[in-house]
Amino acid sequence: MPISVDKERGRYVLIDGERRWRCSLKLNKKTIPALVQDKPDALGNLLLMFNIHALREQWDLLTIALKLPRVIGLLRRRFKKDPTEKDIAEETGLPRASIRRSRLLMDMPQEYRDQLLTDLQKPKNQQQLSEDFFIELERALKTVERALPAALANKNVARDVLIEKYKKRVIPHLVDLRYIPKIARASKVGR
Repeated sequence: MPISVDKERGRYVLIDGERRWRCSLKLNKKTIPALVQDKPDALGNLLLMFNIHALREQWDLLTIALKLPRVIGLLRRRFKKDPTEKDIAEETGLPRASIRRSRLLMDMPQEYRDQLLTDLQKPKNQQQLSEDFFIELERALKTVERALPAALANKNVARDVLIEKYKKRVIPHLVDLRYIPKIARASKVGR
């Protein structure tokens, strides 16, 4: 299978096929098959990366969440309006559920995204926090905010308390966070 390149100022720039290219270097190949394409624009390049990763090894949700704002901004320019979830799904090849989950991570304050990134860089057996934990946490807090706005004066304080309780296993499993919205909604209907 050939690599994909574009030609820029007399040089070829790799678009896809890095592993094949590196392998050819190790094998001392002088030439390898390549498809020369027009240089993709910023949006085309990002969408190509999303589609490559959809077909090969899937990006983790945090990586998607960190790249989505750029895709959304470029799609906004193309469409001359805010792209819908459906538009984003069609352009990136991502399932709408992944876009929704990624948006929850995107909307978190930077300090919590940094905290997640730091934890994800640790060996798997040392990680305490995950994307799924933060997604469940953000869903819970959004529901509480809607159902009982007065109860959630400072979301960051609530985040910090729940993270600490999860780390200390007071909250033993991340799905236990789903009880929080149930309690908030039950209070609203007077149960």
